[in-house]
Amino acid sequence: MKCEICQSDTRINYGVANVVCSSCAGTDKANELINRSNMKAAKKPMQNHSIPIQGIDIAKLTQMLLWGGGAITFCAFLWWANFYGQVVKEFGGQLSEAATCLYSSSGTCALVSGLAQMGGGTPYDPVVFWVGIVVLGLGILLFLSATTKNRAN
Repeated sequence: MKCEICQSDTRINYGVANVVCSSCAGTDKANELINRSNMKAAKKPMQNHSIPIQGIDIAKLTQMLLWGGGAITFCAFLWWANFYGQVVKEFGGQLSEAATCLYSSSGTCALVSGLAQMGGGTPYDPVVFWVGIVVLGLGILLFLSATTKNRAN
């Protein structure tokens, strides 16, 4: 790439999206070029820039974590609703009474799970829910850090 002001081959990055040579950097023309770029960037919606780190595409990783974590959490919720829905149906009550069993396996949840396992069933395991939450949380953190970096630039 060439300097955007004098078209020489010696160049440095100047600002976010401008390339100028070392002799043009800091001049009024270079500063005007940056101001115009900043005005254009302010009018555009924020873009998700892909930042590769040692061969890892952060934008793709973020999307995978968000979708994967959401899918795991959703599947855990469906598994919980199916398993404890059957339990509540057998013994009476409402599914909301088993809400703590979505994220915990203590007390009554452990008893119900143990009985189901002894009966040959596959009981709900809240570890799946927590794995989904952690993966989703990592995706959210990466998304927020990328958004913050984009705003800083």
